[in-house]
Amino acid sequence: MPTIDRAVLARLHTVFEEYMFEKSGGIPFTGFGHPYFVEDEVDYKQIVRTHAQDALQLEGWSQQRAGSGAIREGLRAACRPEVAANLLERRYGIEKGPAKSLYKTSKQQLKELELQYYDFFRGGKSTPESFGPRFDSLASYLRANSLGCGWTFMAYLAFIYAPHRYFPILPEKFDKLFAALGLQRTISGKVSWDNYQYVLDVGEEIRDSLGRFSRPSAIELQSYMWILSYLLDEVTSQPIGK
Repeated sequence: MPTIDRAVLARLHTVFEEYMFEKSGGIPFTGFGHPYFVEDEVDYKQIVRTHAQDALQLEGWSQQRAGSGAIREGLRAACRPEVAANLLERRYGIEKGPAKSLYKTSKQQLKELELQYYDFFRGGKSTPESFGPRFDSLASYLRANSLGCGWTFMAYLAFIYAPHRYFPILPEKFDKLFAALGLQRTISGKVSWDNYQYVLDVGEEIRDSLGRFSRPSAIELQSYMWILSYLLDEVTSQPIGK
C-alpha cells in the first residue's frame, strides 16, 4: 500500500475546506454532503453513471450476438458527449477521441471487439481479482490493434461498470497530486490494471486519513482527489510539503 505524506494532505485539506467555504458562500465543510461539493462535483457524475448504464443496455448483450453491432452501439451511446459529459475528452470529436475504438473497427474485427467488451462488462465479478485481468485483456487488445487505449476511456468504462468500486481519472492531474503527497510513482503512459490499482490504493490511503468525516463513496473520493489536484495550483504562499 502506498504511504502518503499525511502532513501534506492535512495542509491541502485545509485549503480544500477554505475553497468549499468560499464557493458555497460561507457554508463550512463538515462532510461529503456539503452542498457545493455535491452540486459541483458529485451530482452530474451520478447522472452520467445512470444515463451511461441505461444506454449500454447490458441486459441485451450476449456472446452469441457478438458481431451484430449491438454491443458497439450500446457503448457508442454511453460514450456520447451528452451522456459522458466531461468524463471523456471531446477536443478531437467522438470518432477520433478516447472512444475511437468504437468507430475505427472494421467489419472483420467487429465480432472480436464485441467479445472483448462483452468479457469486460459481463465476464465475471467486479472485484479487483476478477476484473483486473479483464481490464488488462481489453487494454492489450486495443493496443495490439491500434484502436486507442487511453486512461480516460478505460477508467470511464470501469466507472460505468462498477461505480461503487471504480472511478474516472485524468492521469496527469493525479500524478501531480501523488508527487505532492510524496509518492514517486507516476501512472501517465501505459494503461494497466497495476497502475489503476495503484490509483485506487492511494485513494484508499486518502480515504483512511479522512476518518473524522463519513466514509466517502468512490465517486466522492475521486471528486475530492480531483479538487485537491486543482488546488495545488492555488497554493502559492509556500510550496506544498515544505
